[in-house]
Amino acid sequence: MLPQKHWIWASLALIFGIFVGWQCDIKPLYSILLTIGNLFLALYIKQLTHFLIVGIFFSIGTLLYSLNPYPNSGDDIFNYLFTLKPNSYIDVEGVVISSSLPDKDNRLTFVLAVNKIRASGEESKQIYGNVQIYVNDGDTPIYTHEKVKVRGKSSLYLSPTNFYTRGYEDYLRAHRIYSRLVVRRSDIQKIGQWILSPLYWSSRLRYSTYKFLQKNTPENTIGLIKALWLGDRSDLTNEEREFFSLSGTAHILAISGLHIGIIFFIVKTLLDSIFKERETLTNGMGLVICLIYSVITGLHGSSVRALAMLFIGTLYFLTQRKVDLVSALAITVAGILIVNPDYLWDIGTQMSIVTVLSILLFYQPLRKMLIKAYIPGILARPLAVTLSAQILLIPFLTIISNRINLLSPLINLLVVPIMGIFLTISLICLPLLFSTSISTPLLNICSFFVLVTENICKWSANQNWAILTIPSTSSPAILLFLLAVFLFYELLVRYSPHKLLYFPISMLILILLWKGLPSRNEVEINILDVSHGDCILISLNNKEHMLIDGGKKEMGKRVTSSFLRSKGINTIDIVIPTHADEDHIGGLFEILNNFEVKQFLYGGGLDKEDNGKDLLSLVDLMKIPSKRLHGGEHIKFRNGAQLKILYCGEENPSNDTNSNSIVAKLTYKDFSILLTGDFPANKASTYLNQNEARALILKLPHHGLKNSVNEDFLNIVNPQIAISSGNEFHNNWGVRTEVKKLLKDRKIPLFRTDSLGGIQIKSNGETLSIEGARQKRGYKILRDTFN
Repeated sequence: MLPQKHWIWASLALIFGIFVGWQCDIKPLYSILLTIGNLFLALYIKQLTHFLIVGIFFSIGTLLYSLNPYPNSGDDIFNYLFTLKPNSYIDVEGVVISSSLPDKDNRLTFVLAVNKIRASGEESKQIYGNVQIYVNDGDTPIYTHEKVKVRGKSSLYLSPTNFYTRGYEDYLRAHRIYSRLVVRRSDIQKIGQWILSPLYWSSRLRYSTYKFLQKNTPENTIGLIKALWLGDRSDLTNEEREFFSLSGTAHILAISGLHIGIIFFIVKTLLDSIFKERETLTNGMGLVICLIYSVITGLHGSSVRALAMLFIGTLYFLTQRKVDLVSALAITVAGILIVNPDYLWDIGTQMSIVTVLSILLFYQPLRKMLIKAYIPGILARPLAVTLSAQILLIPFLTIISNRINLLSPLINLLVVPIMGIFLTISLICLPLLFSTSISTPLLNICSFFVLVTENICKWSANQNWAILTIPSTSSPAILLFLLAVFLFYELLVRYSPHKLLYFPISMLILILLWKGLPSRNEVEINILDVSHGDCILISLNNKEHMLIDGGKKEMGKRVTSSFLRSKGINTIDIVIPTHADEDHIGGLFEILNNFEVKQFLYGGGLDKEDNGKDLLSLVDLMKIPSKRLHGGEHIKFRNGAQLKILYCGEENPSNDTNSNSIVAKLTYKDFSILLTGDFPANKASTYLNQNEARALILKLPHHGLKNSVNEDFLNIVNPQIAISSGNEFHNNWGVRTEVKKLLKDRKIPLFRTDSLGGIQIKSNGETLSIEGARQKRGYKILRDTFN
């Protein structure tokens, strides 16, 4: 075995090699030659130096990636669907490689490794790739390693994708899933199974356990117990997920070191009492049971890391070697990446590894510091663990939620022991699951501890004074943060009087990151991808912020509020709903409830619709200053930009809410954009003046649907660029063919959120840049996006 310290260099070189292979597209032959060359050099020198170790593992990393490269633009299935019409019905055949449990509404998802595909009117083709199958009525289970045939409606749109945030589409792509089928249970035909596969039988056991839990667990806790026992969060509400995220306790929902460690400890303690002085046997059986549990819960990256590190630590113990935990972690990282390099892109695995590393580096220095501060050892030790675990996690927390709860260390002091008790009772309960008379009382006890945990987390999440909002990280910001961490670590570990200056320097860096790095964009407009709907954020010098519409209600929490926090925005200067349609104002309820809004401006007809009345009632309840707008008004900003209201609703509106949609034009020097909501194109010649409405960019009315744009409208605005916010893969609510033709005939490029993701416009009044979030990430976009 290599000397222990070498493993740190080996794991870092392996990570760097995989990363370089991804960035530079190194061919497999070159990686093989590089690996062979390094191995021959090692044999020739007959001594493993750090330089040689780095060279060998770097070349192995590039080789591993080049043998199975990450297709950022999409796999073969995606590229085949790319050639078909949106929402085409297709037949696929393949093997299930993962499956969720049904949720309370009998919906489930599974991932199919496809080997055969057929579009309507075409012959079957052998094309390989992964497809997510979404089943609306999944009342019967789908097991891992079953062979199935499926017919359903295809979609290349996986979820909203925007700048500054990571969405569900990014998560799926990191797991090599690029497309989706929406199906009914009757469209799924089982044609076989891998009967000898352990994953097949563990999947069946998982489902049987879930059905028993569903039958015998109190309804108000089944979602959490399902997540904590079986690693399936499909029954958790958005509110429950938010509680755990905001309280800093989301880690307990992941099957990780806490679960694996407790199971191993209990099993080993029990076996030690039976098989005395048989350490190899008891440790081995403990590891086997932990492995079975990890397989049943889905072999997530965090559980694989915990299991691998436990295995390595046990080897250290059995061989009577001094345990070097940092080297054990390095060996674990190297091992799981050699087995599956894709774990490098899995954020759950990343967080699990970084958490352990953070504890190993900072636990002892923090414990000593706390004891010196006269904190009793019984509190200093767990407090040092919770504090140290979160130091290196901060960049990940800013990526996931952009918020940090200052109460998190104290809340974890309460929650983690409770979870320990819960998991201990759960483990005792597992062998007795099918004995209702014994297991039901135990499940009720488990439910009690779950409710206590949920209420603690809920209370913590509602303490707004303790929650800091941090802008999304960039590469320079992460480097600055790591510099601050290094200075803090030096101060803790190698204290000397002259290093006291490190503390204020590190604090200044962290404050800079908290407030966000300065932006030079005088005008930044983000047209968010909220599926079918509108939501536009206008930022001026990154100091004044105006939000126009908020998308649907579900998008308010999932997309709009997350996006605002990712930019470090807690205060919005102006909120304007264009009109009362739910896909425009539904998300504003979330914004008004959770952000400081200085002024609420609205147009005609909003107070005549139920949605609008509810929104205005909330404005009054929150005591937000409000004002009814009128055509011809100007809203001026400090940098010289202005928003002119061109149309603000009819005096005697029809039943069509779109007739009351606000039309406004933002101008700054030579830059201009016309924002139209759902304004009807047939009213343009009546209500819009050509001199006032002419603009460089046109935000298409009514998502580019039928009759949203006509020749008269384009003659009045005369745009050079068009932008649409809609979703062609959602009930075919995308830009209509006739609208595309009108724009194409005039050579007006069209930027679409359903293809590009969120669209970001930046201008200093003289120059202009437009880019989509998917485009920025290198994802493949639809053919007709730019006409």
